[in-house]
Amino acid sequence: MNTFLAAATSAFLFLAPFTGSAGLRTAVLLLAAIALAASWRTHVAPYAQRIPLAIAATFAAWALLAVASLMWSVDRAYTLYELRTEIAYPVLAVAVFFLVAQQPGRWRTWCIALLAGTAVVFALHMAQRTFGFSLSRHAVFEQRGPWSTHLVLMAPLVLALAWQPPWGAGRGVAIGTGAMVLLLFAAWETDNRIIWVALAVQFLIVAAMRPAGANGGTRALRRMAVVAALVATAALAASIIDRSALHFAGASDSLERDVRPRIWGVAWDKFSQAPMLGHGFGREILSADFIPQTPRVLNHPQIRHGHNVFVDVALELGLVGLAVFVALLALLAREYRGYLERAELAPLGTVGLAVVAGFVVKCLTDDFLYRHNGLVFWSLNAMLLGLARSTPRPMPRAEAAPP
Repeated sequence: MNTFLAAATSAFLFLAPFTGSAGLRTAVLLLAAIALAASWRTHVAPYAQRIPLAIAATFAAWALLAVASLMWSVDRAYTLYELRTEIAYPVLAVAVFFLVAQQPGRWRTWCIALLAGTAVVFALHMAQRTFGFSLSRHAVFEQRGPWSTHLVLMAPLVLALAWQPPWGAGRGVAIGTGAMVLLLFAAWETDNRIIWVALAVQFLIVAAMRPAGANGGTRALRRMAVVAALVATAALAASIIDRSALHFAGASDSLERDVRPRIWGVAWDKFSQAPMLGHGFGREILSADFIPQTPRVLNHPQIRHGHNVFVDVALELGLVGLAVFVALLALLAREYRGYLERAELAPLGTVGLAVVAGFVVKCLTDDFLYRHNGLVFWSLNAMLLGLARSTPRPMPRAEAAPP
């Protein structure tokens, strides 16, 4: 059973970035949940007391408010569908990864699965672009927004390659630097600007951390993070210059530059109509109001939501839902900040803070708490909480006997 649970959860993480894998990754997640239920006495009941109650209660409040929004949703059929994909599956992922994480040794397996899946997807993308072949009529990965968000979620795990076991691969700064170069190259290939801000924030968080038990390896990691942050900042400047040149090349591109202020103007008007409880759960619950804001340029994707995770939450669930969501993020950050005070948990705290901060920044100009990005975000947080709660405190050193 332990082997099956490790294999199923690892398969879910490996498949996460692949376009068209939703059915398969959902299937392995359901199989893992069924296996946990079948072994309740062994894999669930003994760990109930380890659940972080404040975080669990806030997450439950978020989910229950989304379900309750069926009563006032402007599109109940859409809300019902989104409850399955954006509430039921994330709740299942959180439960599965928290419980399966009660064996700390699985962290390394999960990191390998996530990084391997990401590397395979990017390698296929580069091979298709270089040699001109196509494996299927679908793109290898989703649009640049979801893919770039996936890279932000992976960035802290790339840094972890340089850490010492049990939370790192122990491969040294050289291997970590090589992996970081590949990550930054993949980020540049997304042609996305906000990714550089998110990555810079993540790297600066790692560089600023002064965790308990810091050693020479930790200091080397912080130096690598500082260099990566500088590279990300330079890449942001280069992407802005490059994009500006394209904008000034044609008048039609000016429409795209102005689209977000118009989107947020529509969002404010709709928010004022239902400020307390919103219009009903689902990122695109008000798509009919946003679609007309789509720039009339070739192949521009439809504008279907508020393009900011906090704006979308406020539109869906009002100020009540926004307060619950912000409280959940704050509780996660506080939990991870506390890990920094324990040497055996400091790397988990650093990863957790970087994941939350990077994801929030990435979602300031779009909303990626959705589909595979949302599932990976919740799964990472669940496994970090589970791993930390299952790691015992080190035994205190015996005091020297009095003479």
